Amino acid sequence: MTTTTEQPTLKTQLDGEVAEYRKADAAIESMRETYGSLIITDLENKKEVAAVVEAHRQVKAYRVQISKKGKELRAPATAFGKQVIAEEKRLLGRIQPLEDHLDNQREKLRAAERAAKEAKEKAAAEELQRRVDAMTAVNATINLDMLKAINDEMFSLELKAATEAEVERVGEQQRQKHAADVVDELRKWGDLATAEEILKMDSAAREERMISAKVSYEKQQAEQRKADGERERLQKENADQQKELQRLKQAEAQRVAAERPPVEIPGGMSIESALGYDDSREMQEPVLDGCCDESNRSNISAVHAERLQAMIAPLQGTWDLSPNDVAAIQWALDRIEELELLLEATV
Repeated sequence: MTTTTEQPTLKTQLDGEVAEYRKADAAIESMRETYGSLIITDLENKKEVAAVVEAHRQVKAYRVQISKKGKELRAPATAFGKQVIAEEKRLLGRIQPLEDHLDNQREKLRAAERAAKEAKEKAAAEELQRRVDAMTAVNATINLDMLKAINDEMFSLELKAATEAEVERVGEQQRQKHAADVVDELRKWGDLATAEEILKMDSAAREERMISAKVSYEKQQAEQRKADGERERLQKENADQQKELQRLKQAEAQRVAAERPPVEIPGGMSIESALGYDDSREMQEPVLDGCCDESNRSNISAVHAERLQAMIAPLQGTWDLSPNDVAAIQWALDRIEELELLLEATV
């Protein structure tokens, strides 16, 4: 961009005009000294009022002159500025497309650099995640700052150490679980071994302990089953014997009752009266006295005792009797027993 001789000439001209313009400072300073102290102390004082009014007119007139002179001085500069602005726009209109073209080319470079940076950051993030996943898989403590900072060789060493520690931990956990399983199995067979004892054994000793416990348990179970079977057999045999004995007793009682001749009851006398029971009274003394002679009363007593026992025996308590019936039968049996004892005593 070339320069012309107009610039120094314009500057020199402007400098001269501005220097001339600055001479107004002396006039302003003189006015300040002359008029700065003027005041109106009394509005009725015409001399003070006139002096202030005149001073204000002169100051205002000089201020107007300063403004007009400033506009005159600015006019060439304003015209020059407008000319410069127009030329600036023209030149920018020519050079801007070239700059835009070159900027587009540089943008391709910047885009490539951003892509490379993003790819590098993505690869670093993926590598960090891979390291985190690898350490997590072996239950290692995660330190992100350390994993970011170390190189691949150092990470391999860290991962190896963490893996060995995890293998040891899992192995110990499995040994503990196996020992607990063995203890549970042994307790099923009556062996009260502890996990500490099992952990001290090798696999052969554990197997031998389990076999021995199982054999001992099965032997005890067999003996128990044999004892239970024998007890059940004896119980069944005893029950069968009791059942047969009961059956024989019932049969004998029925046979005796069947072979006994019927008891002769005097005419008009009921069986209840003969047994000493009357509905008109809950319990009363036997009424056998006077119904027959002594030998007949003895016969009635024995026969009824046997018949009542024969009637009750096969029912085994399942006969559906009213409370009054039960009381009557029990009372009759008691009376018969008393008669038998009485007859025995009198014989």
